[in-house]
Amino acid sequence: MTETLAKCYTPYYYDIYDKFSREISHRGTVIMSKLMGIVVSAVAVVLLLAACGQESTADSEAASGDTGGGSQTASFQDGIYMAGEAFDPQSDWRNIVILEVSDGRIVSAEWTAAPRTGGPDKLTHSSSGDYGMERVAEWPWHEQAQAVAEHLLQTQDPTDIELKDDGRTDAISGATMTVSYFFELAQQALADGPVGGGPYVDGAYYAEADEPGQDWHDAVHITVINGYIASVHWAPLPVDGERNKYRYSADGDYGMERVAQWPWHEQADALTRHILETQQIRDIPLGDDGKTDAISGATISIRSFVDVASKAIAEAEA
Repeated sequence: MTETLAKCYTPYYYDIYDKFSREISHRGTVIMSKLMGIVVSAVAVVLLLAACGQESTADSEAASGDTGGGSQTASFQDGIYMAGEAFDPQSDWRNIVILEVSDGRIVSAEWTAAPRTGGPDKLTHSSSGDYGMERVAEWPWHEQAQAVAEHLLQTQDPTDIELKDDGRTDAISGATMTVSYFFELAQQALADGPVGGGPYVDGAYYAEADEPGQDWHDAVHITVINGYIASVHWAPLPVDGERNKYRYSADGDYGMERVAQWPWHEQADALTRHILETQQIRDIPLGDDGKTDAISGATISIRSFVDVASKAIAEAEA
């Protein structure tokens, strides 16, 4: 046993052991080299994929127009867009927004309003100093409306606005009034698509009947915005008195509701809604009695209205 152990330490066995160790070392080096090659290759693939991903992202951003300088914006169809709301029963105005898109971008934005009772639109009314907001606010209405429109031109997104519960915002310098109307209508206009401009010349138009009737002298106001009829007010003047027929009925003094389904002023409002929707005045079908079955909520004779309104809108025909 002692001799066997002694042989393990002889130069012979030591030489065998040394060769075996070197072989293991060599093979280990080869294996490690192969492993390092695999690792290096894997790292190269990862880096290559990352570079391709960055290039793809850059191409995508370039195609969408987003280069990291702001929020991504949509591209809109070129044309003129327009949207309006119903008349506010408290203010007697209906807000209207007009947008122009060129090369996929909103290049013009206008916020105005049409008056229920006739006359110029609110932007014109305020610009001439007749609206009076500057007496109770820091800026006139038209200046605030222009600041709001400019904000949209910068953001190109009518949803990109932080509004308070009352519809106001702290995001636009120079605008302290309620601005939610503008952004809601801008969204609606873009969703509805381009409508172009209407056939009429913008402005406020008025006409009266050639001869007064027994108690009333027919009169009609029409306001045109972006070429479209934006407001119609049928308000016959009293032959003897101060209040026009619309106001007289709205105050509850005309008394038609006692003999008809609807008061006179509500029937006049139904007529207005029909014209705003159809943009037609002369083409309203009339019976021999001057009444029409084409307008729900209107059973009164409207022949005198059609005659006077046709005279008023004729002034707006280009």
